Amino acid sequence: MEGPFPTPIHPLMKIQNHTKAQHFVSQAELRLNACNPDAQKQSNFKIFEFNVINREKYQVDLLSEKGRAVDKALALDDLFSFDVKDKEVRANLESLFQSYENMIAESTKKLLIKIGQRQKNLSDELDNIFKAKLLNSFRNPYCIQKTLNTVGLLAAHHPTDPFLNEVCERIKKGQKPHQKYLCEKLGISNSHYEKWLHVLFMLLTPLKPLSLNMLESIINSLYFKPSNYLSAFIFTYTGEHTDKRPLVSDRSFSTPIDNDSTLAFSNKGSSKQSFEVFRRVGAAVNATFYTQFLDL
Repeated sequence: MEGPFPTPIHPLMKIQNHTKAQHFVSQAELRLNACNPDAQKQSNFKIFEFNVINREKYQVDLLSEKGRAVDKALALDDLFSFDVKDKEVRANLESLFQSYENMIAESTKKLLIKIGQRQKNLSDELDNIFKAKLLNSFRNPYCIQKTLNTVGLLAAHHPTDPFLNEVCERIKKGQKPHQKYLCEKLGISNSHYEKWLHVLFMLLTPLKPLSLNMLESIINSLYFKPSNYLSAFIFTYTGEHTDKRPLVSDRSFSTPIDNDSTLAFSNKGSSKQSFEVFRRVGAAVNATFYTQFLDL
């Protein structure tokens, strides 16, 4: 696997758009797992949703046999918005997610093609999917406390770049008419919500041109740390199990093995199913903090 993974910096990053319904799992990823994968229009894709009834016994309940429209699934209005001054335009974090959202569909399809051809050079595709899945875990609104427990330290930092620092200040002080409703719905405090948005911004914003952002620094420390051992197991459903489908976790990862060093995630592409397992053995992952580009 090659590294590092350079990410372009702002010139001046687009933070304002019209997107109100904001997905914490991208529509591109949900369409890969649609119950009607042959739909001709993007607006027609649907996905089955399940409630977890008993996590220990793996009991789930299908919410609707008709499925739910992908463009309405796993989304909340203005979830990532930090300055909403009118009903049309809002400042939010959507542009920071786009490169990761774009890569997951393409990388999943390429991975399945390579698996079908029994190619061995799968590291780029696995890397891209893993990055997108890790991002999904951090931006899931039902995992805010877990995210803050993991990378909450980033909220104590601010960029030294004037433009990026101004954006960071807007995250704290911008108008958020949706905040009260979201915090009540998610069962979190105002301060935790604002801290979470701050952390996501610091995770995804490179601090100098062509540098790694913190998300990819975390991944680098996992991939390239000598004491860590990584392996990926990819399972496809064939034969008598062809009709079986893995469920996609809205929290990105699951732990199917009683082992804290093992993470699993699943994706579907066209008519094939795949299930990838990442295993880590070694010390906990620590991001490298570039103190010369951060102010306490």
